[in-house]
Amino acid sequence: MALVSGECAASLLRVCAALALALPAGFRADAAESDGPSGPPPQVRALRVDVPPLIDGRLDEPAWSEAPSITGLRQREPDEGELMTQQTVVRFLYDGSHLYIGIRCLEDPGLLTARTMVRDEPMLSDDVVSLRFDSFNDERNAFQFAINPLGNKVDALIEGSTWKPEWDGIWHVKTSVDEEGWVVEMALPFQTIGFEPGATSWGFQVMRTVTGLNEMGTINNWQRNVNIFSSADLPRVTGLEGIAQGVGLDVKPSFSLRHRRLRSGQRRNVNGDPALDVFYKITPSVTAALTFNTDFSEAAVDERQVNLTRFGLFFPEQRDFFLQDARIFAFANRDEGNGIPFFSRRIGLAPDGSEVDIDAGAKVTGRIGDVNVGLLSVRMEPLPDADARQLSVARLQLNVLEESSIGLIGTLGDPDSNAGAGLVGADANFRTSKLRGRRTLEGGFWGMRSWSEGRSDREASFGARIAYPNDTWNWSVEAQELQEHFEPALGFVNRTGIRQYDADLRRRWRPGGRVHSADAKLDARLVTDVSNRVESVELALEPLRLENRLGDGVALRLVAREERLLVPFEIAEGVTLPVDRYRFDRAELDLEASRSRAVNGTLTLGWGQFFSGRRFELRAVLKWFLGTHFNWILDYQQNDIRLPEGDFTTRLGRLRLNVQFSPQLSWNTITQYDNVSDAVSLNSRIRWILDPGNEVFLVWNHGYSVDGSHLRSETSQITSKLGWTFRF
Repeated sequence: MALVSGECAASLLRVCAALALALPAGFRADAAESDGPSGPPPQVRALRVDVPPLIDGRLDEPAWSEAPSITGLRQREPDEGELMTQQTVVRFLYDGSHLYIGIRCLEDPGLLTARTMVRDEPMLSDDVVSLRFDSFNDERNAFQFAINPLGNKVDALIEGSTWKPEWDGIWHVKTSVDEEGWVVEMALPFQTIGFEPGATSWGFQVMRTVTGLNEMGTINNWQRNVNIFSSADLPRVTGLEGIAQGVGLDVKPSFSLRHRRLRSGQRRNVNGDPALDVFYKITPSVTAALTFNTDFSEAAVDERQVNLTRFGLFFPEQRDFFLQDARIFAFANRDEGNGIPFFSRRIGLAPDGSEVDIDAGAKVTGRIGDVNVGLLSVRMEPLPDADARQLSVARLQLNVLEESSIGLIGTLGDPDSNAGAGLVGADANFRTSKLRGRRTLEGGFWGMRSWSEGRSDREASFGARIAYPNDTWNWSVEAQELQEHFEPALGFVNRTGIRQYDADLRRRWRPGGRVHSADAKLDARLVTDVSNRVESVELALEPLRLENRLGDGVALRLVAREERLLVPFEIAEGVTLPVDRYRFDRAELDLEASRSRAVNGTLTLGWGQFFSGRRFELRAVLKWFLGTHFNWILDYQQNDIRLPEGDFTTRLGRLRLNVQFSPQLSWNTITQYDNVSDAVSLNSRIRWILDPGNEVFLVWNHGYSVDGSHLRSETSQITSKLGWTFRF
């Protein structure tokens, strides 16, 4: 690939944007795509029972055979619109406090695939059946529950077209396997999910994956152009009369006991901490939460990253209190990346990543008519350079039209300083999934202004986006500006004083036979300063990505970049790049083995120029499932970089070992090493779910420094935690 100048890249970006905005061309290109049958979605009536079924995975109570059923799932993959080859039959029972679901998944036992028994672990390699409930009847939001043949559970919130697996609810399920396939029997308390008061029917969806056939289908919305998480035009479960959430009060006390040792036993301490979380459903659709002496000892550890850029890295939130209903605080349909107004990791974590205690916090989230509400306020203990302080965020969003919204956000407080700080912002997001049949068009625009003591100008950020995310043609165009002094104290920003333009375009073919799908893709990014001087350009062309029916894939990618350094950049210890304009190209090859295989993974090879020299990149991920009780994942990354200013190599290794005794008891260990920090960390966690909502954790964290070929113990902490939920 020839070197691409900033001016040339900018021209190409404008051409891409112009092509992407040529809507008629896009419509002609995918005119052959199936829109599916018209008419009202199917319905099924739930049967009311006086005696609840025993949740044992058997479906042998007479009520199950008396209840009406719904079936007829159609394929999204691999043969769009065809009936699934493995039939699925779903029935509903209910009483005043629970909805009961019975599912018969017919399947040749020789095809059945199930390997995961860790709560909330993505079941990407398993047969899965999922249920989604639009209990608000707004065709925007839903609760999703997924189960595999081993009885493993994953639940999530659906917000618009986004899947948020961080939500955890209390529900009960049992499964069984027989010569006809497998069975799911499930009890869903009405207290667990919010719902529209007085409604006697809900939208619902059933989705099933048969991994051995790489087959996935749904009852409705099986067209590939329809987002898989869409809650529009769902089937209906009717007859839900006289249902109630009870008092709607969950009280969850917990107690943690920690033993901490620093620097090879030179310093030790043992302490115990009680904590309390209280959840109250003010209405069936609005929940208030209080937390006292909040404890995050069982939270998953961050995955290490090696940074070869000039900008700070983004790490996702891992703590349950902040993950619950997190999507309601998302702004402009974004909850990560540069320039977001609220990032919950700014609360309870110091700049160096160490924990800071939270004395108390309150949160109110939910829906009042057409308004989504999110209020959060937390009292954080002092840092060495900052007093204890209150940190708050408020989010309001009004649903307009069928799938669109307008909203406001505000934050107050700075977790790292005593200085006053805040932010206000407004956004408008539009979406339709019924354009020219079942195609989707979405977009939006937003604006924010931060304020900090000592600053009075150039503190704004604003932008706009339009996208056409469909199967055959998929494109988007986005532009934003982040002014020099824009500083969201409770948000995330790693690059300011810029204007950024992004465009991407993807075309997909489905030739059939051995090649299930073939993609060609172009991504472009242009970053300038606020005076329109080019700072960064990147063009990534993926001329070919192929995937077979099983999910094995191969892709080739060509990348051209330009970077203008305004100040010297220390890319590695002792290696500093001088101020200059750098142009460099690279190529990448991706190989992927289907997740349906017991041994699978990915391999990425990259080579080419890098700033003033060259770079070779290797990343390999290997997953090996040894039966249903043991699996391991090895992830290794290496960058060999040769520059006139100095040579260096980065290495990052990660090994996960998972022992799955049952869906209620698991032991997961992750060991990580990188040669930038020369440190090894080990996190080992045993989780025992005594009953949904009642759990025991035992967590061991150990940190080592690497001295040549020797490991030196730096920190060690063992934590045990018991949490119990009382429902009223």
